[in-house]
Amino acid sequence: MAEPSDASENPAETPSLEPKTGDPDLEGLWNRLAETWEYGRFFLEARIARAKLGIRDTIKMAVLGVLLALVGGTALLIAVVFLFYGAAQGLKEWTGRPWAAYLISGGTPLLLIFAGFFLKWKSIERKSLAESLKNYESRLQKQRSTFGHDAAERAAAANRT
Repeated sequence: MAEPSDASENPAETPSLEPKTGDPDLEGLWNRLAETWEYGRFFLEARIARAKLGIRDTIKMAVLGVLLALVGGTALLIAVVFLFYGAAQGLKEWTGRPWAAYLISGGTPLLLIFAGFFLKWKSIERKSLAESLKNYESRLQKQRSTFGHDAAERAAAANRT
């Protein structure tokens, strides 16, 4: 099969944009520009392909991380259930009352967890209040140094009159 000699015979082939000036210097420059253009396109396509692979790898790692978290969480949950079920069985044998054993083995950890959350909540509230008071005192001190009095003194003076 013979190769086509003109781009119009094969529409899939890109037509040549090379000028037919007859000047060898201009044609050489045009060839170098076309070569540089092709190298630039090749470089950009390689960078785009690399970025796509990076995104694909990131997505794969995220999915793998989620799956590992689910499997690990499930294994941890099963271990905790077996621990408390075993504790309940032991208490049942010791007390002879199955309902009390399950109530104690399930209720005690829940009470401890809720107590921990409650104490942490109160600690956060205390720290937040102390920080707010510190900020207000600092602002009042700044007002006293700038104006010679602060908002609290002005409000107290207004209430006396």
